[in-house]
Amino acid sequence: MSEPLEVQFREGRRVTQLWAGILLGPIAWAVDFVLSYAVTHHECSTGAMHWLHLSSALAILVSLWAAYLGWDSKRRLPEDVSLHGGTVLSRSRAMAIAGIGMGLWFAMIIIAEAVPRFILSPCD
Repeated sequence: MSEPLEVQFREGRRVTQLWAGILLGPIAWAVDFVLSYAVTHHECSTGAMHWLHLSSALAILVSLWAAYLGWDSKRRLPEDVSLHGGTVLSRSRAMAIAGIGMGLWFAMIIIAEAVPRFILSPCD
């Protein structure tokens, strides 16, 4: 027998899913941003761009996965739940929508930062 929705979204796996949806996008962007600076000297000296492209691709995938986690959480909640209710379900719905938005927003930022890496040399 499954637990009621309020219990699912108050504790356990669903709460982790909501927080992962919100936090994975910014974390993926930050890791990609720092890693791109860390490997630039190596990429310039070898002429290969593998690590820069790989880090961008993985960061985009993680950020899109965060948006999916938010969408999956939102899909499991009833449509008639208000965002302004102050209940567990209304907070969960707001967090799910924020996870979708943050995941897609940071995927777009990572893509925007990756475009120059595909066009320019790391030595430029």
